[in-house]
Amino acid sequence: MSNKALKPEDPITVEEALEVAEEAMMLGSIPQPKDPSEYPQAIAVFPGLGEWWRIAHAVDMLCQADSRRTTHLFITGYNCKEETYVQPTLENLDLGFLDKRFTVVVPEAPSEDYTPQQAAWLVRQLVSHGIQNVGLVVSQYHRLRAYQTLLKRCLVARLDIDIVPLAPCVSPLTLIPETKQPMMWRYRPEIERLIRYRRKGDVATHAEFVDAVKQLWLFNHETGLIAEPHLDPWLANPFFEAAGR
Repeated sequence: MSNKALKPEDPITVEEALEVAEEAMMLGSIPQPKDPSEYPQAIAVFPGLGEWWRIAHAVDMLCQADSRRTTHLFITGYNCKEETYVQPTLENLDLGFLDKRFTVVVPEAPSEDYTPQQAAWLVRQLVSHGIQNVGLVVSQYHRLRAYQTLLKRCLVARLDIDIVPLAPCVSPLTLIPETKQPMMWRYRPEIERLIRYRRKGDVATHAEFVDAVKQLWLFNHETGLIAEPHLDPWLANPFFEAAGR
């Protein structure tokens, strides 16, 4: 659908909400790499809200990774006004041991970055370091909007990079350190944020997202970047051509 006539503050339509529900299910269709031989070239983290498990998940993957295949770790900046803010440096995060095996890139100074700024910084780093595919680590509730924000930045930059969504398995009842509220309380607000940011052009359109997931599945089928199920629904199902509206 076209949202050109809708302003960010306008009421959310049923069609927009259904598109986001469809997208969440599609994102969940992308398999998580289970073996280090399937890990992407780089792993990137959008930190924030004191959710230490985001970085911990990336570190755990790197500890298992083959450094000849997975070569980089990117940790973006985030809002330094958060009460739980810790400047992401190798020293503060105790990540010096990774620097011996991987190229670890962190911001040079504190910032007030939100998701669009995190994505813009990451795209610049991906280009600078010649990255072809990246795994994006965020919390489950933020995964769809973060993925689509990074996708939009790549599309605007005409950058052909495959993005694999990664997320640690954390209970929705877990309290977010910054807000002291359960993670599940952020599910509905995230849907609204995604739709309003999409209207502003900060998030990929529904058609752009559908096409990206389709291409990632086809890429997976050809190269085995991520774990492949026995059936690839896009290879022989004409429905998905129509779904890419």
